[in-house]
Amino acid sequence: MDEREIQSAPSSLKAKVWRHFGFYRMPGSTALDMTHTVCKLCKTKTKYFGSTTNARAHITRHHPELSDTEQSQPPAADQRTLQCFTKLPANSERAKKITRSIACFIAKDLRPYSVNKCEKDTLMSPFVILYSKADESRS
Repeated sequence: MDEREIQSAPSSLKAKVWRHFGFYRMPGSTALDMTHTVCKLCKTKTKYFGSTTNARAHITRHHPELSDTEQSQPPAADQRTLQCFTKLPANSERAKKITRSIACFIAKDLRPYSVNKCEKDTLMSPFVILYSKADESRS
């Protein structure tokens, strides 16, 4: 096994996986050997091609207890998620109009249930967004 000291990844590499990986120094130099990453936990060398794909795969396969914490980050505060939206009440006039329009689109035009984006945009153009923000509906 290589007894060289593992150097932390340069600060320009921002991904969280770099907490668990570093690089060896080039022999006889202060420069980092960035051809391979080195796992700080098990000292395994992994080929480095300029992305974190191999490092993440190593964490997932060999240190699964860490991969859960790496990937389970909450979404950014300004990013909308499905929890931010609420459906229209089924008995509202707007919901009924939208349902009738979709039914006519499928039945009268003999359309499949799945349609491409262009057709969907054409269908939905008379309507504003189907869902309203939950925050707005609570106020």
